[in-house]
Amino acid sequence: MNAQELWSHYRRENEAAPERYAAFAFGNTKALADELADLVNEGVKTATCSNFAAYELEGTPLPKKGEFAIVLDGNEASICVIQLQKVSVMAFNEVTKEHAWKEGEGDRTYAYWRKAHIDFFKAASEKIPALQFDEEMPVLCEEFVVVYRP
Repeated sequence: MNAQELWSHYRRENEAAPERYAAFAFGNTKALADELADLVNEGVKTATCSNFAAYELEGTPLPKKGEFAIVLDGNEASICVIQLQKVSVMAFNEVTKEHAWKEGEGDRTYAYWRKAHIDFFKAASEKIPALQFDEEMPVLCEEFVVVYRP
């Protein structure tokens, strides 16, 4: 099912849902997108973070509490609908152990989260130099809940 079809199903059951929604896959590879989509769908992954500078660079509006998004897998198939519960900006080195746990990845430790995200952000900066990794760079941290599974 594609994103538009999933959103139509969701809106039929939730008439108050807005017309607009985001749709995206987590991660930077097909395999990681599949893994993270599964973690979201299972309720293990309830948070994420991204390079704050990417929003300005891409001209993308910042997500806001209450907004909805469709999580896609590595093949861009729709997995579930999430709703943002909390959005905050902080320095990379200020992300908490609790947030790392909520991201649900690996063994869920802060050490795992930190290494995985340094690698992820450094890989992104190799492709787009304006997104250079720095311990004090601002990151956008989001917390969400799954509100619909097909």
